[in-house]
Amino acid sequence: MQSAKARFKGLLDARLSVLGTIGANAPFIGLMGTVLGVIKASNDLSAKDPDKIMFGVFQALIATAVGLFVAIPAVVSYNFFLRKVRTALAQIDSLAHLVLANVHAAEHRGAGIQAPQSAKAM
Repeated sequence: MQSAKARFKGLLDARLSVLGTIGANAPFIGLMGTVLGVIKASNDLSAKDPDKIMFGVFQALIATAVGLFVAIPAVVSYNFFLRKVRTALAQIDSLAHLVLANVHAAEHRGAGIQAPQSAKAM
């Protein structure tokens, strides 16, 4: 039962790492865009053109917003599906304990599990 549970966990967890990676790294990509936008705005300060300066600041803010726009849903989805996986695995554990308890109780009642006829002949 444990090996079946481990295989099932692998199937459930297979794509969660992608969501976790996106959620963890999207803010950093947004931050990189923010830094690059601020650097551009700083370079544009020498031009003394307010429109150019504001364009660089605007680019920085857009990069930050895009990073957050990607990261927040990814983290929320990751947490949602992680909870679903944990719930499914807890239900599997519960079912395995229930099955084992019933087998154990049946053995104590003397009913036992009968071996198939082919196994008795050996």
